[in-house]
Amino acid sequence: MVLIIKFFAKIIGFLPQRLFYLYSSFIAWVLEYVVQYRRKVINKNLKIICPSISNEELTHYRKKFYLNFSDTILETINLYNLSQTELENMVELKNVAVFQKYENQKVILATSHLCNWELAGIRLALGLKNPLFAVYKPLSNKKINFFFKKLRAKFNLNLVPMNDTALMMKQKEEPLVLGLISDQSPLKVKTAFWINFFNKPTGFLPGPELLSRMHNCPVIYCHTERVHRGKYILRIKELVSSPQNISKGEITRKYAKELEKSIELAPYNWLLTHRRWKRTMPENTRYDFTTED
Repeated sequence: MVLIIKFFAKIIGFLPQRLFYLYSSFIAWVLEYVVQYRRKVINKNLKIICPSISNEELTHYRKKFYLNFSDTILETINLYNLSQTELENMVELKNVAVFQKYENQKVILATSHLCNWELAGIRLALGLKNPLFAVYKPLSNKKINFFFKKLRAKFNLNLVPMNDTALMMKQKEEPLVLGLISDQSPLKVKTAFWINFFNKPTGFLPGPELLSRMHNCPVIYCHTERVHRGKYILRIKELVSSPQNISKGEITRKYAKELEKSIELAPYNWLLTHRRWKRTMPENTRYDFTTED
C-alpha cells in the first residue's frame, strides 16, 4: 500500500498546478455524485450551521466542500514532492509573533479541521522557534503510519500519539508548542465540556483545557482560510494567557466561540463528513459556560 501511495504521489507531482486541481475536481465530482460519500451527513451539518440555507445554497456549499475535501487529500499526498520553499509559498503565516512572548514556556495550540489542516500544522512547524508537537491517532496500518509520520517529520513537525500526550507534557521540561485538533466529537460524554455550539448542546474534548490548567500553558487559536485553491493563510490569535485565573470551562467556551466564527466564514471548508452532533448530553451535566468575554 505504501508503494502505491508513493507511486501515486510521484504521478501527481508531475502535474502542473492547473491539471493538479482539475484532477482534484474530478475526484470531488466522483465523491459527490458517484460514491455520494457521506452526503446525508454533509447536508445535515450544513443545515445545522446555516439554518436558513436554501436548496440552491445547500447544493453550492456541498459542492465546495467536496472540492475542499479532495484538495486536502491530494495536497497532503503531494507533500511527498514539495520542498520547504514551495510549502511556505502555499501557506502564509499571519500574527505568528503571538508566540514570541511565550518562547520560554509550553504553549497549547488549539486547531481544527478547517481547510487543509495537514498543511497548516506542517507550515506552522517551520515558522516557530520552539518545536511543534502535534497530537495524532496512529493508523492501524503500521507501514502507512510510518510513511505519513516520516513525511511530516520532513518539515520539522513532531508527532505524539494521543495516549502519550499527558506523559510527554510531564516529562519534557523545555519550551514547546502542543498542537491539538479539538473539534472532534468526544468519546466520553460524561467528561466532555458541553457548550452551546450553533445553538445545539455540543460536547467538546476536555484535553486542551485540562493540559493548559495542569501545566499553566497559555492557549493560542489557529484559524485557516483559503485564498484560492493551493493558497492558504494561517491566522494566529491568543485565546487565554493565564489559564489558572479563569473559571472552569471558560477555555473550552472561548475555543468553541472562535471555532464557530471560523466556520461561519466558510462552512464548506470545515470537515462536514464528521458526525459532530451524534452524541447526546448526559443528564445532570453542567451546560454552556456562558461567561462573557
